[in-house]
Amino acid sequence: MYITEPRKQVIDFSDPIYTYGDGLFVPKADTKEYKTLEDLKGLTVGAQVGTAYVEPLQKSGFFPEVKIYETLPDIIRDVNAGRLKAGFADYPIVAYNLQQGRFPDVRLVSGYKPMVVGSVGIGVRKSDQELLKKINASLAKIKADGTLKQILAKWGLQD
Repeated sequence: MYITEPRKQVIDFSDPIYTYGDGLFVPKADTKEYKTLEDLKGLTVGAQVGTAYVEPLQKSGFFPEVKIYETLPDIIRDVNAGRLKAGFADYPIVAYNLQQGRFPDVRLVSGYKPMVVGSVGIGVRKSDQELLKKINASLAKIKADGTLKQILAKWGLQD
């Protein structure tokens, strides 16, 4: 017998530090600026097993095949080698992988509008409201003075 109760949130989150969604990556030779999934209609695309992107891609009806991969580097490798037309994965993780220079023939599509978007924040115990206020104040400061933007740019997450 299962008892279903509403889940009680045991932590609070800071203001968002970074918001991101899926990144679309294609061969560098493909210079088209894809904006939506529909722009990719008819292409074979790939995504990593267990991610939030697989189901929306499959249910979209735009793709003859959505190849499912075990790892992100496997998807990037197939795009790099021209065996796959496009791949989808968490934008910051793709950006980091591409920044390492191992996949020179792949690019992130900058104007693509993600299917799924979420934010990263810092979690604190509900009893630590003073700490949460200090964290939020510090985040506001580094956003205002450009420090956060510099950090994100260092890791390839912002232009």
